Amino acid sequence: MTVILGISAYYHDSAAALAVNGEIVAAAQQERFSRYKHDSNFPCDAVDYCLKTAGITANELTAVAFYERPVWKFGRLVETHLASVPKQYSSFESAMSTWLSWKLGLASKLRKELGLARGFPITFCDHHRCHAASAFRVSPFRDAAIVTIDAVGEWTTTAIHSGTPSGIETLKTLPFPHSLGLLYSACTSFAGFEVNDGEYKLMGLAPLGEPKFVNAIYDDVIHVQDDGSFHLNTRFVDVLSETTLVTSQLESLLGAAARRNGEAIRSIDCDLAASIQVVTNDIVKRIYEHARQITGQQQVCFAGGVSLNCASLGQLLKYASPADLWVQPAAGDAGCAIGAALEVASQLEDHNHSPALPCTNRLPVVKHFDPRLGPAFTDPQIQSELERIGLRYEHLSNDDMLVHTTAQWIADGRIVGWFQDRMEFGPRALGSRSILADPRRANMQSILNSRIKHREDFRPFAPAVLQSKTAQWFAVEADAELPWMNFVVPVRPDQRANIPAVTHTDSTSRLQTVNQSMGRFYRLLEAFEAITSCPLLINTSFNDAGEPIVCTPRDAIRCFLATQLDALVIGSFLVQPPETDADRVRLLSAIDFETKVSEQPPSFFRQFQNRVQNLFKPLNLVISRITLLLLYFGVFFIIGSIARVWGYDPLGQNVSSGIPSYWVQSGSAQPQASSRIGIVGEFVTFLREEKKWWLAPILVICVLLMLLVAASASPVAPFVYTLF
Repeated sequence: MTVILGISAYYHDSAAALAVNGEIVAAAQQERFSRYKHDSNFPCDAVDYCLKTAGITANELTAVAFYERPVWKFGRLVETHLASVPKQYSSFESAMSTWLSWKLGLASKLRKELGLARGFPITFCDHHRCHAASAFRVSPFRDAAIVTIDAVGEWTTTAIHSGTPSGIETLKTLPFPHSLGLLYSACTSFAGFEVNDGEYKLMGLAPLGEPKFVNAIYDDVIHVQDDGSFHLNTRFVDVLSETTLVTSQLESLLGAAARRNGEAIRSIDCDLAASIQVVTNDIVKRIYEHARQITGQQQVCFAGGVSLNCASLGQLLKYASPADLWVQPAAGDAGCAIGAALEVASQLEDHNHSPALPCTNRLPVVKHFDPRLGPAFTDPQIQSELERIGLRYEHLSNDDMLVHTTAQWIADGRIVGWFQDRMEFGPRALGSRSILADPRRANMQSILNSRIKHREDFRPFAPAVLQSKTAQWFAVEADAELPWMNFVVPVRPDQRANIPAVTHTDSTSRLQTVNQSMGRFYRLLEAFEAITSCPLLINTSFNDAGEPIVCTPRDAIRCFLATQLDALVIGSFLVQPPETDADRVRLLSAIDFETKVSEQPPSFFRQFQNRVQNLFKPLNLVISRITLLLLYFGVFFIIGSIARVWGYDPLGQNVSSGIPSYWVQSGSAQPQASSRIGIVGEFVTFLREEKKWWLAPILVICVLLMLLVAASASPVAPFVYTLF
């Protein structure tokens, strides 16, 4: 048996996925367990869940796969800061303090977190290959073009791949800093939303504005070719920042300063949202057409954070059948945990060999993928939680009665928390951890936003519809299968007045079709149609603003009490809210207190270590800052200045506008490297494959400084583990 653990961590949306003999059996994001949205820490709880699902321990794993190549990413940071010196010291200090203290020793850190022996195979995978594998290897397609678009991986921001039964071949790439994802995030930041969190808010804001800045964006910010390749002017996007990305030049171009969080949304924010959405739609369409052209494939898979832009993907339905498009429902970095696991599994020559052996890509394509890969809970487990908290409930073992009662509640105007089956993997609730409501009520959208979700009033809600009835309500093919809310589609003109709560300002909806494979959720839609003649429900994620989607029964009960939902249907139990607000507050306080006291206090050794670290923290900070200043102005400034005289341009600004295409040809699949020989081996591999030997002195200096920073940051001084 081959068991591969895929891990995505340390940037945002950490996750773990487990592949057993090439099939994903479990996957979950760390945020669902820690209750910290977009948690970037090591996904310890998600890993534990995956291992328990398979009934194994970490020592029984065949290999561990990580979703990016750290040294390749570090090489990009080194080169880009060489090109920007001395203008970007603050971002240099922020990045290097993390990389030099522990990220360059990532293989050992992963082994330590997992409790694995030194030398256990940890494979670092190319980021965009992980995106591609996460889509194609679980798609229903035998052959397909694969498009991956995000902010940036190691160097790549956009790629076109070819997927066949023989494997995945990367054909063309666009290098950093030319990134559609970074441009979209810069606009997100300008509109006052948080980068890596608020992009979907900007997408929802777009229909409220006019695309007044499209020409300005094309003229000054991004130059786009007919084949979808593009060149980003970094004077308008601060590509070395991970928080704002907005430059003074961008503010001058738009004629306004960026909106601060908490300020009222302005017309210019709506207009910019509309404009960047038009640009994104155009670029995605051009890349899609070019991918089909160079691969000769009708069918196309999508992954990467930009592929979560369901408005851009929805406009492709004008040119393609839904059956020819497949989008990974966890298209962002969390989904790379799946891709990494399957990518390493594909490199096994057979089930008895190490992942360090040459790639043969024999892994078969999975013919059916269900994103419900998270934890499930039995009725006895749920009942125990309800009784401990002291909620009123009714147990209905008759499934027909359960769904009929729930459907009647919704038809009567109640807003229901719906907790069933395995938790969804990815950013969207698909009928397992959902809040459901009646789409026919014109005021339901505002009620949900203000009273339940506590979020911006312009935010739209998605409909879940019986697949067999989709074409009667939406402008799509008959019986179209769009099960994961990946596409925005038009609402039929004759139905818009009938479902106002899910019809956005531009008369579209982010659609989820539901068939019999969804079990109880499908039967609920049937029951609601039998009562109302409407085969739709509002389906939004079961969480409050700023919180992850609920994972456990306790999470669901807490959210039920905190959001003032009208009812909770959890497993086979119908739960009524407390009779008074005082009772609600009392129960909510009891849950929070119980959660707090259940947290394990740190061990004596950890407490002692923390005290020692706090004692030396001021000195460590001084040592680290002096070290980074010497590195930047004593090494980077000198070498960067000389390199620029020689015409060194890693940011790609010295490009002629007469170039017909910005695509970079990639002759074959990008290599994988085992980290058994640790960080030194990764450095040597990087220098050899990238043919950048002139970087060797800088990287050697960085490794030596890494030891100094690591020693100053810990009383244990982990010299050995950073090297091996």
